[in-house]
Amino acid sequence: MPARVLKPKEDPVSGKEIIQSYVELRPLAVDKYNQLHKALDLFESWDAQSKIGFLSQFMDLADILESNCSDIVAQFCRLKWITVPSVIRQNFVDFLASLAILHTSHVESILKSVTSHFIPELKMDSATKEMRLSLSSGDQEEIYQLAHRCVEHIISCCPRYTSSLNKCCALNFPHFRHHTLKIMGYIRNLIVLGEQFPSFGQDLWSLIIDHMVHLDTASFGKASFDSEQIFQSVGFCCFF
Repeated sequence: MPARVLKPKEDPVSGKEIIQSYVELRPLAVDKYNQLHKALDLFESWDAQSKIGFLSQFMDLADILESNCSDIVAQFCRLKWITVPSVIRQNFVDFLASLAILHTSHVESILKSVTSHFIPELKMDSATKEMRLSLSSGDQEEIYQLAHRCVEHIISCCPRYTSSLNKCCALNFPHFRHHTLKIMGYIRNLIVLGEQFPSFGQDLWSLIIDHMVHLDTASFGKASFDSEQIFQSVGFCCFF
């Protein structure tokens, strides 16, 4: 009986195998890892099943995606949640929360990504030529709720990350030249966030007021909205 020929171990082919091989510094893993980056660049153009199959490979890898994988974590952070199929969206957001909780090196990039989803998506209305919300109210509210639950999960597990959260909220605050709907949506979500974490609420109100003062100064003498209009639109009176 002829001796059985042992086949060499195949190169990693799945996303999970590639990450595991990269972390273990196996030969050829770097090239495969770089291919993952190129694949993620095209994520938004994939069909739903391809997206689900791809992302599902990583959902149980939060523990091994350490600082040496920060570049691919950054790519996950850049994905717009509305482009992630609804059947896996919650799992994906939970995955991001787990990454932040397990690895300090990913905290700010993940919190910045999560709080960026406090800003509503807009698009041009072809009929009126005006900007309007691009998602239905239900879909947009789902994104908001996912973001709030994600922040709550992270901060409840790691209260020391509050300063990073404050920093990310400040970085994501829409520029005063951005559309009013974006500013209104963001402020509304910061107010909700302050209600979730009362000890953090004062910092958020200071952030909101600082930006509204800047908005008033920048808009002075122009036919534009002002801070009072924005506060009234989110259900609060402006007392400055």
